[in-house]
Amino acid sequence: MKFLGATLCILVLSFSGWGQPSQPSASSQDPAASPETAQLKNDLQKVFLADARVHDLLGLLQPSHWQMTDAERASFNQKVDAVQQELTTLEKWRYQLFYHPESLEDGQETMEALGGLIPELWEVSSAVEQYAGQTAARQLEQSIHDLNGLKNQLNQDLAQVFPGKFAPQAAAATPAAKSSQAPHAQAAATPSKPQQPSAPSAASATPTPSVSAPTTSAPAPEKAVQPSAPPAPPSAPAASVGTNLPPAKVKDLLSKVYLASARLNDLLGLIQPQNWKMANAERALLNDRLHGIQEQMKTLEKWRYQFFYHPNDLNSGQQTVAALDHLIPSIQGVASAVTQYQGPSAGGQLNQPLQELTDAEKPLLAYVTYLNAEIQKQLNAQPAGLPGGKTLETERIIAPQALPAPLSSMAAVTPPLTHAQVKAILYKLYISEFRIQDLLNQERPAQWKAPKSDRILLSQSQKTMLAELRQIEKWRALFSEYPDNVYYAFQTYLSVLKLFHPLWLFSGQVSQYESANLGSDYRRRANDLEANLNDLLPYVSFILKNEAETTQMFQADLASCQNQLGYAMHGAIRSATPIRNVVPVFQGRRVREKARDAHEKGDYK
Repeated sequence: MKFLGATLCILVLSFSGWGQPSQPSASSQDPAASPETAQLKNDLQKVFLADARVHDLLGLLQPSHWQMTDAERASFNQKVDAVQQELTTLEKWRYQLFYHPESLEDGQETMEALGGLIPELWEVSSAVEQYAGQTAARQLEQSIHDLNGLKNQLNQDLAQVFPGKFAPQAAAATPAAKSSQAPHAQAAATPSKPQQPSAPSAASATPTPSVSAPTTSAPAPEKAVQPSAPPAPPSAPAASVGTNLPPAKVKDLLSKVYLASARLNDLLGLIQPQNWKMANAERALLNDRLHGIQEQMKTLEKWRYQFFYHPNDLNSGQQTVAALDHLIPSIQGVASAVTQYQGPSAGGQLNQPLQELTDAEKPLLAYVTYLNAEIQKQLNAQPAGLPGGKTLETERIIAPQALPAPLSSMAAVTPPLTHAQVKAILYKLYISEFRIQDLLNQERPAQWKAPKSDRILLSQSQKTMLAELRQIEKWRALFSEYPDNVYYAFQTYLSVLKLFHPLWLFSGQVSQYESANLGSDYRRRANDLEANLNDLLPYVSFILKNEAETTQMFQADLASCQNQLGYAMHGAIRSATPIRNVVPVFQGRRVREKARDAHEKGDYK
């Protein structure tokens, strides 16, 4: 009992004096929550709700059900992926700023992310309005307006928290201006992003870098206001004439793009963010950005290849320039991260091929602009004038024309190569593959002075290439026998294409472990194989395109014939005549039994 009483006294004394010293300590631990910081956090919560709404709306889009070409659908999906990446970047910096409102760098990155997101959202909204209608785009436009208003409000909040660091925002560009804005306008604003992580201390010392995040987004609306006046016809041609280039110059630029992208692919494969001292969120974001860059480089190579062999194709040129426009800012962000965490020398290696891409993009953009201007000039061409000097033309009523007759035979289209020329190229292909197979059969990788793991891999690679050569010969023989078969042409082209990469790798191993001259023999055969494939490519493209156009023509002709037959047979078919009512004859079990009993009794009534 004495021990229990003493314990109760100690507890009473401790609780009686506990509340007094706790009040000042609690007030001293509470951060200086000013009204400006509270307003900033409130607006950041609204930004979170707005970009979550945009993310949900983008997930509800179904471009696979829209009436658009495959190239347009791929371009739209690429824009949506870019917007999703911008949303991820915005959420990262918004989260950092919400829990660290005293960080100037987080505020600048958040404003820059908002400034890069809104123009891309306008492009997606205009595409949705074009292919899905105004009803589908109205909700997305409302969310974009909300984000634009929150961007201005957030800029005012940051200007109050950091006096003199954030300039007032200019007037936002309208959707029409954003849709008519050149794709290079956004790229002009983004290069300031990789410069900030390399010198974070200079942001607080000099006023110019500290205002770089808001000011980079301010010139974009001013440039967008200029082309937003389509009624002025004199200024439109002068602004979009572009520069004409010979096909050889275009191919030279595209070859430089290929070499620079290959160099970047090798350098990006050497980056190891898991060994850097960085936060887990930043490491995850960098890994996502590296994965996105790999997809963007695949897209660039796809359209660059098409544009290389079709220099006058406007769609391939536009897709190539758009792929470059999306790839360059992404690589700039990775280069800034490499410079920050790995050193300026590692970042400088990325900057050299990046500068080559930027130098090649400018003349390509001017050439694509020239192609677009030429096509628009042909589309907008009008007759010089009416006879008699009339300026007002009255309405012309034209009699309805008869429907065209069904197609009876296909129009003759001359392919780029004759059957004899195709068979000659396939014979050259056969010679190249026969020589490669002869060289491979003489190799003995198991006897080379190489590590055991390398010998096993080389033996497997040798067997794989021999199997690929058998497949090539199978499809080549079928294609040579039936030169008009689309499936055989495609399989021949694909099987030869699969052999290039393992053959080049094997030639390097042969040069290392056996003989440099023998490795050069493999590379020479690979070059011959590639030359034959390039000679065959125009014919394969022609028969694929011709098959698709023929099928589409037959389908349209069949629909026209069905409509004509339906109109011709309407009224010629008589309606069905009803039959008279007949009393049914029941043949159930009881009727049969009654007939049997009557037969046995001799009652034939």
